Amino acid sequence: MKRNSFYLSTLLIIWSCGSNSGDAVAEKPEQTASELFKTHCAICHGSDGRKGFAGAKLLPESNLTIDERIAIITKGKGAMMAYESVMTSAQIKAVAEYTTTLK
Repeated sequence: MKRNSFYLSTLLIIWSCGSNSGDAVAEKPEQTASELFKTHCAICHGSDGRKGFAGAKLLPESNLTIDERIAIITKGKGAMMAYESVMTSAQIKAVAEYTTTLK
C-alpha cells in the first residue's frame, strides 16, 4: 500500500509541477519573466531556485547556457514537462534568462 501511495504522490507532484489549464495564447503578454517563473516553475524549483522538489535542479548551481536552459524549458527533461505549448518562445527565453539571476 505504501508503494502505491508513493507512486500516486509522485504522479501528483509531477502533474502539479507542470499543470496549467492555459496555453501560450492564454498567457498575459505583459507577464514578466519573474511572474512566469513563479507561475510555472517555482512550485518545484522554489521562488529562489533552491527548492529542489521532486528532483528539480537547484538553479543557482546550474552552469547551463541560455540556449541549454531554453531547450530544457521548451522540451522538458526527466520529470519536468515541456512548456512549448504553454509559453511562447519569447516567454521561454525570458524565463531562461531570469533563471540566471537566481545566484
